[in-house]
Amino acid sequence: MKSNLDLPLISGRMKNKKQPAQAD
Repeated sequence: MKSNLDLPLISGRMKNKKQPAQAD
C-alpha cells in the first residue's frame, strides 16, 4: 500500500488470484 494508486491494483490482484502478482 504505497499510495492510493496501488489500492485498485491490489484489489485486482486479490480478485484475480489466478494471475501472478506481476501481471500488471
